[in-house]
Amino acid sequence: MLRDHVLPASVVGFLLLCGLLVLATRPAPPEANAVESSAVAVVELFSSESCLPCTPADSLVGHLLDEAKKHDRAVYALDFHVDYEQASDPAHREVQRGFVERQRAYARHLGDHVYTPQMVVNGTHAFVGSDDYRARRSIGAVLRQQAPVQLDARATLRSDRSILVNVGATGTHADARLNVALVADAPGSASGEHRNQVRSFATVPLDEEMAVRLDVPQALNLSEARVIVYAQDVATMAVVGATRATIE
Repeated sequence: MLRDHVLPASVVGFLLLCGLLVLATRPAPPEANAVESSAVAVVELFSSESCLPCTPADSLVGHLLDEAKKHDRAVYALDFHVDYEQASDPAHREVQRGFVERQRAYARHLGDHVYTPQMVVNGTHAFVGSDDYRARRSIGAVLRQQAPVQLDARATLRSDRSILVNVGATGTHADARLNVALVADAPGSASGEHRNQVRSFATVPLDEEMAVRLDVPQALNLSEARVIVYAQDVATMAVVGATRATIE
């Protein structure tokens, strides 16, 4: 026969105290750790339309961006579509071929291989793009590191429908290049999918003052577009600074 057991008040108090101590000493999740004031996280997702696992990876990027905005953290995401064989427009096909070459360069630097969905954080962490834990851990790690280069960018729409991006850089770095990307959400991305797809991309040597011209696809609605700029170490591809600009 089962009998009720009532613990003495002193024992209950001791157990409650132990529970509070355990909660207090549990490690915080990566996204809750301290963030350096100059820290940045650049998330590059390589995906394709024919890739079923890319759907949850697209959704993850949307969630990461929403959380970063909520907590005022410098997280910048870019979605590179690498299925250039399916593009009918020669210019678009050439752009996507450049995306594939970029992904291959990461594979060489990081000892990884090319696949979709693949996520790269700050040029130093590569993993399956739908891996929520790895994404958050990697972002948390880079946000605890100061960025040696601070960037300021201004994007202006020109009469020929190109975009001129003026960028100023402060801080020091021996050898770096600047990436300038025109990104926009795909139609129907309200659910969090297909955020910040890269529509135009250019790379130039990093200097104190730079002016970069971006071509704009004819069908792109510029009211939904923005520009992301980020600097990378030439030797390691590690991101050393980043910012964004709205189009004026």
